[in-house]
Amino acid sequence: MLSIGQMAQLCQTSVQTLRLYDKEGLIKAAYIDPHTHYRYYRTDQIFLFNLIKYLQSTNLSLKEIKETLQNDIVGLTTFWNQQEKVIQEQIKQEQQKLELAKFQRRQLDAIEIMKDHLGKGPYVKKINKKIAIIPAKEKITPKSLPDKEVAELDQLLMKAGQTPNLEYGFSFKATPYQTLEDICYQNIFKELIFPAEKKTGLEIKDVSGKYLCINFMWSTEEYLSNLEKLLSYPTDSEFIYEESYPLNYLTTELVEGKNYIAELRILLGNELS
Repeated sequence: MLSIGQMAQLCQTSVQTLRLYDKEGLIKAAYIDPHTHYRYYRTDQIFLFNLIKYLQSTNLSLKEIKETLQNDIVGLTTFWNQQEKVIQEQIKQEQQKLELAKFQRRQLDAIEIMKDHLGKGPYVKKINKKIAIIPAKEKITPKSLPDKEVAELDQLLMKAGQTPNLEYGFSFKATPYQTLEDICYQNIFKELIFPAEKKTGLEIKDVSGKYLCINFMWSTEEYLSNLEKLLSYPTDSEFIYEESYPLNYLTTELVEGKNYIAELRILLGNELS
């Protein structure tokens, strides 16, 4: 018989782990001294310990391992086929997390470029992205708070298996405006983080190309002057795209609409790009 300390040493684990396994009903001590209450194990229980650790490495919980060990009906082939499917799904989820982190990293890189062009007038930038679009059902202007409408787009994205991008944008007619109230957003959009699957129910548009862009710290006072600068360049494009990006995630600033960098852009024709 092995003392609990000897068992822990041979299994390269801790006494606390063996006590936990005992408590969970995974490896019961073969003998408990009625006077000292010391636990003792048989050498053949080392194999059971190794089996439990092996199953844990496939992301099974202790509860799931206990159920598996107690189920004599499930064959090894069936069990490992099930585990393979579970692990493949976990890999898919982890890959999505990785793509999400990469996407946000690219967004931060893009913001740094925008910051370099703050207050310097229009410049040409190449964009490679696909967006999900919904029409604006109500009148939304640069002075509006469009949280409800953006939330509707988020819901559609989640139904389509997408993780909604934190940033969002609008498109509107590329014509001169006298006041901000005259600007009426026609569409709301978000850049897709993951490739879009077919039959999502969303309108997906590839908006890749070269754009004339202008960047400024979000301000309703400066909006029209920046739009005028952008429209002073001749293009055949029908729409202006507007997006805003937070420079940090402080809740108070997000709620109050402060510390955002805004971008207005228009697609360039081949002769102008």
